[in-house]
Amino acid sequence: MNKSFLKKWYVWVAVAVVIAVVLLFLPLRYRDFDDIDKEKKMYIATEYSSIGYFVENGTISGFQYELIKRFADLHGWDLDFTIEDDLERCIVGVNKGTYDIILRNLPVTMQLKQRIAFSVPIVSSRLVLVQLADNVQNGGIPLRNSLDLEGVTIYTVEHSPYLLRLQHIQEELGVDFQVSHVTGADTELLVAMVSRGEIAYAISDEFTARLCKLYYPEIDINMILGFQQYQAWGMNKRATQLQSELNSWLTTFKETKDFRDLYRKYYK
Repeated sequence: MNKSFLKKWYVWVAVAVVIAVVLLFLPLRYRDFDDIDKEKKMYIATEYSSIGYFVENGTISGFQYELIKRFADLHGWDLDFTIEDDLERCIVGVNKGTYDIILRNLPVTMQLKQRIAFSVPIVSSRLVLVQLADNVQNGGIPLRNSLDLEGVTIYTVEHSPYLLRLQHIQEELGVDFQVSHVTGADTELLVAMVSRGEIAYAISDEFTARLCKLYYPEIDINMILGFQQYQAWGMNKRATQLQSELNSWLTTFKETKDFRDLYRKYYK
């Protein structure tokens, strides 16, 4: 085997490896607005929650559900929902074309913008610490200052979008605390575990925490861990037409009485 052939062979192998790596990390497929409109069906990944999407007496309800259903009805689309609490699997799914929309309150962060596209902001909320009002971990007094987090363990949902905010608190204030999670748990389950004394601290967006406090009055949610943050839906970054159509509709619909009534129904 001559040197010229070997050189070409190495080049071919190198090119094949590069192509294989690129194909491995590129999304397998995606659907844009026209593709969804042709099938008349939108595939959605959502989390089961008392605000966003839930089933009661055989009827689907929730702020997120009612909002996306209005958009789908406008175009005559059916909706196919998959309950997926793990955000990482939602992101992988939307980037592989398994889902068209991640229907949940995602914080609009630079970290997530690198992986998915966002709709226009739908609501804004803050991050809060969930603890018992009678906090036995702190002499019966709930924590009120981020510096008080030194040495504690805070529970989040797996692959939480708020991990970066917790990291910033550690870096900015020099506070050393642990972050852990319960596999398969959603935010409402973590709040319930705090109420039962199974874990001492959990984080939640303010809306979910306020709703949970109606059922668990023994919890305290008054410690704010972050500033107001816009929240939106996620989709494939290449689905630009879907993003444009959805954003145009959301921008108009958010100015209507129907939206204000829907917001008050679930958030007030």
